[in-house]
Amino acid sequence: MCHSARAAQIINGASSTIRTMAVRPTLQLGDPLLRTPCHNVSDTGGPDLHRLAEDLSDTLADWVNRTGYGRGIAAPQIGEPVRVVYLTMGSPQTLINPTITAHSSATWEVWDACLSFSVEFFCKVRRFHHRGCRSWIAGRQPANPAGRRRVWRTAAARDRPP
Repeated sequence: MCHSARAAQIINGASSTIRTMAVRPTLQLGDPLLRTPCHNVSDTGGPDLHRLAEDLSDTLADWVNRTGYGRGIAAPQIGEPVRVVYLTMGSPQTLINPTITAHSSATWEVWDACLSFSVEFFCKVRRFHHRGCRSWIAGRQPANPAGRRRVWRTAAARDRPP
């Protein structure tokens, strides 16, 4: 694990502790691990998952601090072949074993980038207006019990008709 020289302060009630940020290197386009099928996470509340979620959060925060953009990172991007995604769209969430269950037929184009391109490279990509996802959220029960699906709309898509 690679640690940055900076420390992040975590406030817990009235007491505070200092921990070193676990900024991990991101795998770059062309690395075969990025195309390796990922495994499901079986222990959704264990310490290994908690550490991985912190590493993803710290790595994304470091990237955003250096580049000014970034809203999500997946475990394979830091060399962990498991189905875990950390997002900062709205409130920060760690999605465990996410599965896309549906999407709208309507799409839109956006300029987007990826942490697996170490250069600040943006390209135009087509995205669905709405996506449904089934997953666990770290520290909680399933995000959508009884087969309900979560639906995400991107900020730009929220202003457009469905």
